[in-house]
Amino acid sequence: MLPGARLFIDSVNLVTGPGAASGKTTFTRNAIAAVHGQNRSVAVLAVGLEGDRAAGVGAGALPGIATGSSAGFSARGFAGAGSIKNTLPAASKFLFQPGDVFMTTSAYLEAADCQPEILDVLPGSSALGRLALARARRSGSAALVGTEHNEYLALAVSRILENQWASTIFIDGALNRITQAASVGNAQLFYCARVSRSECKSLIDKMRYLLELLSLPLYRSDTDRGEDKAVFIDGALTDSVADRLCNIDGIVVVRDFSRIFLDPQAFRRFGGSAKICVRNRVQFGGFSIILRSISKDEFEKLAGSELTEKIVSWNTWEGGENQNAEA
Repeated sequence: MLPGARLFIDSVNLVTGPGAASGKTTFTRNAIAAVHGQNRSVAVLAVGLEGDRAAGVGAGALPGIATGSSAGFSARGFAGAGSIKNTLPAASKFLFQPGDVFMTTSAYLEAADCQPEILDVLPGSSALGRLALARARRSGSAALVGTEHNEYLALAVSRILENQWASTIFIDGALNRITQAASVGNAQLFYCARVSRSECKSLIDKMRYLLELLSLPLYRSDTDRGEDKAVFIDGALTDSVADRLCNIDGIVVVRDFSRIFLDPQAFRRFGGSAKICVRNRVQFGGFSIILRSISKDEFEKLAGSELTEKIVSWNTWEGGENQNAEA
């Protein structure tokens, strides 16, 4: 099975990539199937309004939610509107097994045929209605819709783990939208990309930079020298912040790698004077590569062994093959 279940079980799996059509959702579906093959349940979340991608549903025509506690709500009572099965976007539709948990919205709960049980209602709302965590009570499908707010994504993950609704979580989303979830314990990142010959060099550079960020040392106050000079950045390390700290010769500490918004040149220039550390380190699970107009041998030669040994799957859209992954 592609890829191997051992890579994902009992972890928060952040699946990301450089933009749309990079293979994130296909990789996530394959990973879920692998975990299901081990008779394990999963929780699946998305980042952003995945359900709005192709639904063609206007926000003004969408249902709301009755006020009150989420406990005891049925899917029909939560949605409060007729079925919209015909509008479900294929890219956001997932197959679930009994016991799986997923995030969706009031607009899509009634359309889900997995007999969803509402576990929790999240704060705020989206253009598609209130967001909820639901559990499948039978095999079937449902559309994922994610929160636009990173802090709500982190809240959903923490509630799933604290309530033991699932121990294996998948988050399908863009790299710059997982900043809060990246700080959750036992999180690991998978990076999916589609590459052609013309874009090969650019992608390889991005892959190397990502590994560089993920390799930043963990800050330890009891062992790091220059602790008295440490500067803690609560937000993002941007160009303007780096300019203000250009004369720092001690330690600069960010929450995690996803808080660094510098291009590779600016990052290496800034790191030449200051030691950059992270408070939370995200493990790297591996790359998933889809090849277009370039052969695997050619890509491996250009990428080198450091990158290729971290590739866990190739060509997932075509059934692919396992690489460096055990079932």
